[in-house]
Amino acid sequence: MKVPQSDMPEQDLWESFFDPTGLMQTLLPDAYLAGDVAELGAGYGTFTEALMESVKGKIHAYDIEPEICSALQARFNDFTPDRLQIHCKDVLSEGTGMDSGSLSLVTAFNLLHFGNPQRLLSHVYDILDSGGHLLIIHWRSDIETPRGPDLALRPTPETVNQWCLEAGFNLVRNPDISDSCPWHFAVIATK
Repeated sequence: MKVPQSDMPEQDLWESFFDPTGLMQTLLPDAYLAGDVAELGAGYGTFTEALMESVKGKIHAYDIEPEICSALQARFNDFTPDRLQIHCKDVLSEGTGMDSGSLSLVTAFNLLHFGNPQRLLSHVYDILDSGGHLLIIHWRSDIETPRGPDLALRPTPETVNQWCLEAGFNLVRNPDISDSCPWHFAVIATK
């Protein structure tokens, strides 16, 4: 299932909206660096390189679009398959295929504006190991932004926090990411 209103603009425009390195420095303090990672909705790989610099384990990058997966493979050809495995898969319908408790970190960036995000969050909870973290960023709904889905489709931080708690996460916090992603909010949920 493709997330509504999630078509990607040109890569240069898309990547102008974010400072991926700054975001990872805010969201990934040293304590979170071990283990393997799943990046859900990897897109052009805007955050993939910053993740590779921030984590020691393998990164499993997922996207639903075959053309995007091919571009992602070409962009990171030197890193695959030793550090990066690219999966062209519909994680919303099929899940990731990862074993329960097999990951230390999952990212879900600009992804939770669809009908049943709680199902995805429950799957993420299952594949994370104890103490694992889910990092979420999403377009803010309280301001106009240069891209993103309709404001009415965007969840609020409070709604995402509640979804995470309902999925079983025991600690949810909202760090300030305005320096690296001024049109977004962030959620860190811990299993």
